[in-house]
Amino acid sequence: MNLFSKLTGHTQDLFSEIEGRFPEKSLLNMALHASGPVHVLMVGPPAGGKTSFLKSIEKKYKGEVLYFNFTRTSGAGAQNDIIRNRKTVKIILADEIADADKTTRAMFLDLMENGRITFTLKNEKVDVTGLNIWVIATCNDITRIKRNQPQFLDRMQVISVKSYTEEEYYRVAKFRLTKEGVTAEIAKYIAESMYKMHNSRDLRECVRVAKMAKTEHDVDEVIRNLGKLAPIETKKKGPAE
Repeated sequence: MNLFSKLTGHTQDLFSEIEGRFPEKSLLNMALHASGPVHVLMVGPPAGGKTSFLKSIEKKYKGEVLYFNFTRTSGAGAQNDIIRNRKTVKIILADEIADADKTTRAMFLDLMENGRITFTLKNEKVDVTGLNIWVIATCNDITRIKRNQPQFLDRMQVISVKSYTEEEYYRVAKFRLTKEGVTAEIAKYIAESMYKMHNSRDLRECVRVAKMAKTEHDVDEVIRNLGKLAPIETKKKGPAE
């Protein structure tokens, strides 16, 4: 029995709500069960399921995890949470890490390199060392990180999460949408309709439709109205305009 086979049971248990993505599941499982922190950055286009991995880890290790989405979380807020929970936190989940400011990424870099966080409390600098914390992060594009802090990537195992193929998209959509209470047939109909009418393989959009529509007629109406009411993109004016 090879290592992947030995881990399959644990992988299925930890990521049972994610369809497919077996290489990603196996690597993350091994990273989380390593003898010391192994930091992982999942890179790929939106709607590829990256956040689902973080949510599965958060659910499994409840009480030992801090989750941050840096499209909504400030660097100061994240640092304060980490400092406050430093005695219990084992894993930090950093969604959209490229949206974190440079100072915040520097904090993560020090944590990953040295197991250390420094901060100022009541005008006094505090230095916390000996932290054994895993960092599992996601981003859509690492261009900004490569340009501004390439050393950040040196501390992480970067893995590419590719877009779903058409076949994978339909299979994953069926798996995911039936959890919203629609039949397998309606799940397939939603996925096919979104792809054909909007050229979209975004599972999040499919989920929103599944929450509103339970019949083919409902699906047609929702998707038709979505097309009519789509936001109008406005051209941004440049300095010379």
